[in-house]
Amino acid sequence: MDFEKINKELMPCPFCGGAAHIKKQEIWGCDFYLVKCGECHCRTTGASVGFNCFTGITVTEQQAAQRVVHCWNNRAFSRQAAEGETA
Repeated sequence: MDFEKINKELMPCPFCGGAAHIKKQEIWGCDFYLVKCGECHCRTTGASVGFNCFTGITVTEQQAAQRVVHCWNNRAFSRQAAEGETA
């Protein structure tokens, strides 16, 4: 998977404006992907790879990566944040 290409598609962090990066992690032998800000460390929830016994769906690495990128880039975005206003 081309992480460099994916990272270029990510919008800046909605909280600090920092650069975001996709990460692949492993917990208890299961791979999952998430997007995390390199500055303030906010992140998406993870999307796991493999068979989900609750849904009966098998998720590929590509699908998991696409899910977290979509979540990161399509989050709620306020007008004030877009214009750099503070509360």
